Amino acid sequence: MAQMTGEKSAKQKNAIIELLRFIFALWVVKHHLYFPIDTGEFFLDGFLAVEFFFILSGYLFIPIVLKYDKMESLIKTFPKYLFHRIKGFGLPFLIGVGFSTYYMIISKGDDWLGFQWFIVSLLLALSVFFIVYRFIKKPWQWTIVALICIAVYFGVRFGIGGDRGEGAAYYLRAFYCVSCGICVFYLPKIQNDLKLKKLIIPLFIFIFLAVIALMALKKNLAMQYILISLFFPLVYLGFQIEIKNPYVKQFFIYLGSLSFGLYMFQNVVRIPEFYGKDIPTLYEFLVILTMSMCFSKISPFYKKKKTNGLDARIER
Repeated sequence: MAQMTGEKSAKQKNAIIELLRFIFALWVVKHHLYFPIDTGEFFLDGFLAVEFFFILSGYLFIPIVLKYDKMESLIKTFPKYLFHRIKGFGLPFLIGVGFSTYYMIISKGDDWLGFQWFIVSLLLALSVFFIVYRFIKKPWQWTIVALICIAVYFGVRFGIGGDRGEGAAYYLRAFYCVSCGICVFYLPKIQNDLKLKKLIIPLFIFIFLAVIALMALKKNLAMQYILISLFFPLVYLGFQIEIKNPYVKQFFIYLGSLSFGLYMFQNVVRIPEFYGKDIPTLYEFLVILTMSMCFSKISPFYKKKKTNGLDARIER
């Protein structure tokens, strides 16, 4: 049943998850100082929002890799899988790469990945786990993989210590979050138990409010990891909530379609900053938002492919 639920979630966008994607994408924009409203001491440390997207990618990992035959040669399946993942990023990714490459040239290699470090780290983790998946016989074995990733991350992060440890473990964030997200996918769904089903929405609201409260506080190291741990039940419960109002559902899905653009198009507005152009934050944000609206997968630039009346697109 978990597998069937996951496959359905991968084919049909979940409105709640799409809304969360939009919220956390805005949080990243705020962290990079492109949000037009000054929130002062509130909603700091927006880089933590990236962990949410890593966890979400892990949750959706199994439904996607199930399309690939384990018995087929890895030489054949791996390039197909990698191409599928990169293709899924769409036009925002290509545009972001273009501006990031230009920034790399004019800055002579300084911060050449820009905001795209997230993509590189994610693809590395997904590629490794695509290979590991072939050796997994039972779902519980993913727990061992997750524990190893957690041990490596925290060993590097705190073994070296300080800023050096944080820098050395930077890209390892994807590995422990994605692997834990895979484990969350295999948890029994509350919605399958009629007695517990009524608890889904209240639990989700409570955890979401806890996340908002922690987001609005100045965080120490312990609080950061408490906040990250709350992302797991948000994803777990979010996929079990269905928005029945078609207008609200479509609106949330539209907001979610903007999230990747909100992240990638920050590469666009950083170019004038290199030349010393002091552009008002409001204009920068409007550029990011407008480009996201134009080049999201829900825009006229994309044609939806449908199978049996269902949107056959796969979530990023």
